[in-house]
Amino acid sequence: MELGLSTTLLSGTITQSIGTVSSLTIIDISNNQLSGSIPISIGTLSQLTSLNISKNQLDGTIPESIGILPNIIYLDLHDNQLSGLIPKSIGSQSKGLLYLDLSNNHLCANCFISVRDPPNCSFGDLHFNCTCSPSFTCGNPCSSTPTCQAISLT
Repeated sequence: MELGLSTTLLSGTITQSIGTVSSLTIIDISNNQLSGSIPISIGTLSQLTSLNISKNQLDGTIPESIGILPNIIYLDLHDNQLSGLIPKSIGSQSKGLLYLDLSNNHLCANCFISVRDPPNCSFGDLHFNCTCSPSFTCGNPCSSTPTCQAISLT
């Protein structure tokens, strides 16, 4: 089952009950005016192969559960207001991930995670996020004022 509501001027928040639609394989609600946080329940959608919620006004952190979606191939969260650490699970447990775009957010890359860890990932973009500066120790990869750097992986 696909949920395709891209560029429809959709506003409001993404409901937690989205996680109850277990047959969802594709969610594309990009380029709208959605706000609030990404529901943790999205991580329960075991059939999900593609998640595109880019170009909205979503804030908060990326739920760790998104990184452990067993069938995820395409993950696009760019151009939102997401913050905090990029979940380690995105690099270590998303083995089938082919496309990852987290650019233009306020995310901090964890020193312990290699965004190249998904072995088959052919596109990864984290540019205009905050990353560890060499002065940070990996035990505390981010501070309240992390050094922003441009990173683009292709």
